[in-house]
Amino acid sequence: MCEKLLSQVQIAGAGAGKTYSLAEKVLMCYENKKDDKVIYVITFTNDAKFNILRRMCELNNGQIPANICIETVHSFLLNELLYPFSKYYFGRAYSKATSMKLPTKPQLQRYQIKKLNEIGIIHNSQVFNKAKQMIVCRKGETNAVCNKKKTIIEYLQASIGALFIDEAQDLDEDALALFETLAESIYLYIVGDPKQAIKYPHAFRNFTERALQNKVVFQMLPFNTVTRRIPECHLRISNLFCPSSEEQTTISDVEGKVFYMFR
Repeated sequence: MCEKLLSQVQIAGAGAGKTYSLAEKVLMCYENKKDDKVIYVITFTNDAKFNILRRMCELNNGQIPANICIETVHSFLLNELLYPFSKYYFGRAYSKATSMKLPTKPQLQRYQIKKLNEIGIIHNSQVFNKAKQMIVCRKGETNAVCNKKKTIIEYLQASIGALFIDEAQDLDEDALALFETLAESIYLYIVGDPKQAIKYPHAFRNFTERALQNKVVFQMLPFNTVTRRIPECHLRISNLFCPSSEEQTTISDVEGKVFYMFR
């Protein structure tokens, strides 16, 4: 599977067994690969990271192979992209990241971020955008800048065997654009549910629409619309608010209950 350049996109709803399926695919990729490149499994939160870790241990006799690395998306972008290549690309090396609270006024925010950057610290709110700048070529950029990006991608391609991304609906446009570019040279399996996108409600859906059109790079897998845990009465409501192609059916025999309040 990892030998193929064609990356894959999977849409799967709540309770569809995304984590279990992802863990199976990662281990299958590891068994089939013929080199010592690292397979990265990327999640958005630490809770999701430990959930995948637990699932993979269950499937692999309590062990995680040495060449499989499970990280949050921020850790991946910091450790594999921003820390090693920021000096080369920006002329300024980042060595730390912070999630410190920023001022509410935009002008003061920019000033605080600038002062942090001057001492080699990147704020976590910058990570997706800065990483995208280092990978995605934009219209009007010089050949020298694009060549730098190409060099960085070549280094990543030399060390990364595959990227598996869970809960992709939690990523913003910048992060998804970055992974979309990497998918052209590194096998990418990305799974998510547009219906569960809260912070960035349109980003993952826009990404899947682009992937559907880009058949040279992406294969859009059939939607996984079966849920194992959502009660029938809940689905009758939630299916009213999603595209017909993403309506779910359940194999749970629990009818469930729905309560509402008047104010």
